[in-house]
Amino acid sequence: MEQVMDAGRSMDDRLEPAAPQDRVQAVAARVTWPQRGLFLLFVLTAFVLFAATVLLPVLRDHTELLEEERALQARIAQLEDCVARAVDFAANMADDPVTNERLARIELGYTRPGETVVRVPPAIEPGTANRPRPVRPRSGALLPRGWPWWTYTAENWANQRGLIEPFLKPSLRAMWLLMSAGLLVAAFVLFTPRAIGRLNAVGGTSQSLNAATS
Repeated sequence: MEQVMDAGRSMDDRLEPAAPQDRVQAVAARVTWPQRGLFLLFVLTAFVLFAATVLLPVLRDHTELLEEERALQARIAQLEDCVARAVDFAANMADDPVTNERLARIELGYTRPGETVVRVPPAIEPGTANRPRPVRPRSGALLPRGWPWWTYTAENWANQRGLIEPFLKPSLRAMWLLMSAGLLVAAFVLFTPRAIGRLNAVGGTSQSLNAATS
């Protein structure tokens, strides 16, 4: 009798369901490649959205600052040239009598005896030649100068299809960040091996309960 009872116990032990943790590990080991591919797709999409939302505005501002710096450097070179010419003119005024005579004729209206002066209105208003020129407006380009040619080709391709402008609008930045976070959370909740194992384990437990109750 005791041998029969021991055999029944051993049979019951073999028929006991596996522990939930063991079931999770067993199902996690059977994760398919499409599920792994969906996980990688969600993660990569979230990364691309986050990188485009954060980096593209920074790159645009960097390019605009470089363009402003280049325009200011050109303006500085122009002003330095004006200063050099002014210094030469001052030196000629001090040492060259011909320059003094021309200056007296132009600025003071002096003439020699017997000369007739015919005044012609200037084509440019006085003072406009040395007036500072306004800084060139921002170009609006996304990539700075000096990058490889294929980067500009890619920028033109994306601009023609409207893929860059939505990421540069401040009103849409929060939406892109929330979408990126949602995709990342969905990837780890739905497509990780542990999550798939738990979902299948829960489904198997519910099916066994339904079969037992029926």
